[in-house]
Amino acid sequence: MKTLKAIFMTVAILCLAGAGWAQGQGNKKLRIEMPEDSEEIIILKNGKEVQRHRIEKNSEEGQILSRDVDKEVFKVMGVSSKREILNQKRWQEYTNEVSKRMKVKEVPAATTDRVRFIDEKGAVRKEIKIGQEGKRVSMRDFVDDVEKNAPLNASNKANLRKFREGRPNDKLKVHVSRLAYVNKPKEYMALVENQVVEGVENSDEHFRMNVAGKLAYMDAAGKDLWQKRFKDGETVLGIGHPDGLQISDDGGIVTVMTSISEEGPGDKQIHVFDKSGNEVFTYPKDEEIRTAPMPDYPKISPNGRYLSYRIEKRSYLTEKPAAKVSMPVSEETQKAAIFEKLRQTQRTIFWDLREMTTWETDAYLVYSISNAGVVNVGATLTGGGNSQLDIKPNLKRP
Repeated sequence: MKTLKAIFMTVAILCLAGAGWAQGQGNKKLRIEMPEDSEEIIILKNGKEVQRHRIEKNSEEGQILSRDVDKEVFKVMGVSSKREILNQKRWQEYTNEVSKRMKVKEVPAATTDRVRFIDEKGAVRKEIKIGQEGKRVSMRDFVDDVEKNAPLNASNKANLRKFREGRPNDKLKVHVSRLAYVNKPKEYMALVENQVVEGVENSDEHFRMNVAGKLAYMDAAGKDLWQKRFKDGETVLGIGHPDGLQISDDGGIVTVMTSISEEGPGDKQIHVFDKSGNEVFTYPKDEEIRTAPMPDYPKISPNGRYLSYRIEKRSYLTEKPAAKVSMPVSEETQKAAIFEKLRQTQRTIFWDLREMTTWETDAYLVYSISNAGVVNVGATLTGGGNSQLDIKPNLKRP
């Protein structure tokens, strides 16, 4: 009986150890590595390279490697901590010993133009090139692709067909921009591609048009979950618009801001998609895009439930300035007039996307929205200081 009991105990211990090992292995997840996060850690022994790790900057993996090197250095120096090294004024000796065992190498900018999908073992399973590039495309191929894949209005369809029939073999100069956006846990990514035709090769003829922007949504394995091609000439705002595209922590909500104008204030639109690619919210609606107050500065909460954006009434962009009146006006009166003008023309809108309730209020500088619907705001455009707003009591059905 004692022998059987001992066997059962041994099996139980092994099972628990295996479960612990499996749990530890499970902590190594698929992830998306953005270019700017990359660095190489080189481990040395007797001056020779024995290991090379390409990892994310400030990652846990890098910290573990540094701690392992520190243990060796502490042993050589006869100390137990960095505090002890500082107290003994031996920091230079410490850095010299570390440099004999480990080097951290920044990844050159020229090699960081790719997003990498990393598997559980740290190997690269897929790469996608991002950045800017120019290309030459035949008129026939370009028009065929756009007609087939991009929603076009009747006027642009007619113009493109005219170009294709008249100059089918001419080369178009096309500028392509690919931008990648990843959520905070680095488990979902949106790849945005915008194309602009900048002219015809070897021709002075003016020909410029925005091609409908494309968005591909992927998981950490690099699998395409869905794709979206926007309306005729509608491009996704990226460079210079850090909030132009945002992804919730669980990947369930994607907000995108687009524009259909090459010059001037443009006609902007906010789109919200779920994980399956269904468009669950749009502002303004397509039929109101030329007349509705224009949106900007979208923000979402980490869980994707709450959305905010600022709107600006178009009269502020188009109306003529009032005639100057030659009478003395105090500084306080001038400020009051400006604040009132801003209050009338700019507002902040909050939404609960789960309940589809909303609240319109004074224009705030929104910094962030918590999962509980508490908003960190700066001073309102009409005065006031930094504060927090709990928007939930104010949300109503539209």
